[in-house]
Amino acid sequence: MTKINGWDFLKLINGLRRAGINISMSQVEDAWIALNRFPDLPAKNILEAMLIYRSEDQALFQLIYNLTVNPPQEESSPQNTEGAPLPSSLEVGPPQEGLGTGRGGITLALMSDDSSQSSSQPPILSFQMPLLHNLMHLKGFPSAVDHGEKREENLEKQVRFILGQAGFLTWANSVELARKRGQLTEEEWARFEEFKEYWEKELRNILWQEEVKKQNNWESLRQVNWRYKPLDSFSPQEEGILHQALRQMGNTLAVHRGLRKRKSIRGTLQVSSILKEAFRGNGKIFSLHYEDYVLKHPELVILCDVSNSVAPFAQFLIYLCQRVKSYFRRVRIYLFIDTIWDITNEEWLNQESNLEEIRSWGRKNSSGFSDYGKTFQEFAQNYLPEISSKATLLILGDGRSNFRPPQKEYLQKISSKVKHIYWLNPLEEKDWYRGDSLMREYQEFCSKTFPCRTINDLWQITRKVFI
Repeated sequence: MTKINGWDFLKLINGLRRAGINISMSQVEDAWIALNRFPDLPAKNILEAMLIYRSEDQALFQLIYNLTVNPPQEESSPQNTEGAPLPSSLEVGPPQEGLGTGRGGITLALMSDDSSQSSSQPPILSFQMPLLHNLMHLKGFPSAVDHGEKREENLEKQVRFILGQAGFLTWANSVELARKRGQLTEEEWARFEEFKEYWEKELRNILWQEEVKKQNNWESLRQVNWRYKPLDSFSPQEEGILHQALRQMGNTLAVHRGLRKRKSIRGTLQVSSILKEAFRGNGKIFSLHYEDYVLKHPELVILCDVSNSVAPFAQFLIYLCQRVKSYFRRVRIYLFIDTIWDITNEEWLNQESNLEEIRSWGRKNSSGFSDYGKTFQEFAQNYLPEISSKATLLILGDGRSNFRPPQKEYLQKISSKVKHIYWLNPLEEKDWYRGDSLMREYQEFCSKTFPCRTINDLWQITRKVFI
């Protein structure tokens, strides 16, 4: 049973906070009291129960816990850490001779239902992973990130390199051939997929541990935190996390409702005015004052670029706006690439997974290349006359217009008609003014520009724009 001392406890709290998980002082105090009050319980279980409130953060907690309380040794392998539990269909075998990289490693066996109940039955499949430390020091290991390459892309290269050098990919290909020949059942193939997913996940965790240990940079773990991952990097299985967070944002807006007070002839009594009246009249009140609530943003207009690089971000913004549309008198939604489509009344907008629908509109009567100047011209001429002067316009796009004319006079015309223009850009800010981006020309006509890459960015936008 792993114990934890005060120094490791503080390192764990620091790591969680710097990785983007909010830990309050009251949580820290309660966790430390629980550790001392229940010394016979596993420290990891106590800390996870006291500090982690969302199931989506459990994997990141395990990663940081292993790094601060159980730091990996050079001869470590996944069986030596307290990482993700093995799938039920896998069993750990004794260390055997590595595959061309020395002795040691871990053997995992994929068991059938019959063999899991009887030790005399051989496993369906088995594979031995050599010591990871040996594999990460082989010549050709992609340790440096290429210029302009995303960290997650380089991480995937490292995972593929390790699996390739260990012989795992060759072995996986032979399993796939066995399936095509009818030598594996669909159930056995599903278990193999689980087997493969387990190894890839374990390797990513250990590679992150190695990077943090080498660079002593806890902030890099924010890339593992779902709040700070780019919206276009989530797998279909992980999109449920995003939709749950967006629903919570909508519930928050339901409380605030984007309302402001104004004087009215009826409504709620204005207490401050009544007290002033009583003070001026020596305790006598000659008139009552009322106040009522009006919508802060009576009309919301969304204009989304749905070219290939931006479409995933449009999916989540549109879903968020659908969650809050009842708090506006009117919500209009338009898609564009080099022309505009009004989708305000489309039934599929309420669906969580509507990315394919969004992309399908981009294939309708479009060249596939964004043209912001032409889009703003069309919007100003054909749609702007119907828009309220109190409307708030959200533009989602990267501003890349394939070196076509900006025609910024049309955005200026739109800006003079509506109350606010907020531009949401899914690119990193350092890329806003490079290449064919027109952000420099358009920015002066916007009330504010926001980065819109992560769920945390969407939350910041929600608080600053709607509340």
